[in-house]
Amino acid sequence: MQIGKFIKYIIICITFLLCGCLYSCEDSSKTKVSLKEDDKVQTEELKVEYEADNNKDSAQDNTMIYVYICGEVENPGVYQVEDGARLYQVVELAGGISENAADDYLNLAECVEDGQKIIVPSEEDAEQLEQSDKESASGLVNINTADEEKLTTLPGIGTSKAKCIIAYRESKGKFQTIEELMQIEGIKEGVFNKVKDMITVK
Repeated sequence: MQIGKFIKYIIICITFLLCGCLYSCEDSSKTKVSLKEDDKVQTEELKVEYEADNNKDSAQDNTMIYVYICGEVENPGVYQVEDGARLYQVVELAGGISENAADDYLNLAECVEDGQKIIVPSEEDAEQLEQSDKESASGLVNINTADEEKLTTLPGIGTSKAKCIIAYRESKGKFQTIEELMQIEGIKEGVFNKVKDMITVK
């Protein structure tokens, strides 16, 4: 009888041990599956975030801007280009420069900006612009190229005298000397002495 009870006790213990092992294996399997599912979810989330960042970067890289080009180009107008585009690319879109263009006046390698107005000057315009730059640097007013607004900055030269100066050079050509300014009606020695150190004909 004691042997039979002992055997039953052993069987019960073995049964409990087997049940414990099976439960432990099943729980471990569930944990592994759960971890795999969590890893999969995290991987999908990272993938979505990565794609979103890539799309955002791509959208930023492809930002478009608008520039207006006119002057000595074949097809002046407003053109759409990518942000960071160079001036030469805009010139190409406009059909290239004309025969009269001062192709070396502009820096074709510079980047253009949104809303920028680009004027391609002719050779004649470029010469006048360069002359104006020199005059601005020297502080002298060139009476052969100055407009009405610029001429009226001179002492004793009002709107009417400025118009007379412009009319004179249009009818008789450029001033050869600054003293020739006294040929203008209303500009005599008194006015000339006030402006002679402020003007040039070159």
